[in-house]
Amino acid sequence: LHDIIPAVCSCVVCSEISADPDDKRHFRVREFAALILAMVCKRTHLADVRARITTLLCRVFTDSRANLASLYGALYALGELGCETVASVVFPRLELLRKRIASLKEATPSQAGDAERVTHLIEKMLARFVRRRKMQGLNELVDFQKAFPGFGEAVY
Repeated sequence: LHDIIPAVCSCVVCSEISADPDDKRHFRVREFAALILAMVCKRTHLADVRARITTLLCRVFTDSRANLASLYGALYALGELGCETVASVVFPRLELLRKRIASLKEATPSQAGDAERVTHLIEKMLARFVRRRKMQGLNELVDFQKAFPGFGEAVY
């Protein structure tokens, strides 16, 4: 585990996988690495491994050097870790994520497509969570906007 986890984590959150910035296949590499990471966490019975990986993935949210691709990889991996992880890690940081995506989109307008990909991933994660959890009190658009700041309308 001590050999494979750092390598897989690097594939998930590294800033550049391909030398060609227009090559979007790196998103698939990140998704595949995230699936492997989630499988390792689910099959390993060491609680410390999951906590450390979650902490590493959360650092991307506040790292000023992280780009949209790194943010996408971290969010995809957290989503693969399950609903509990999404509820405890992603929900409290929705406003931070919205601002982070907006600032990265503004700083690099050429990556607007990547920003949309990250936003769509968050919306999909939230919608999946709502469907699986059958959350009470989410009836109106206003309820969704309060529960999911910045993403409520899309989840509704």
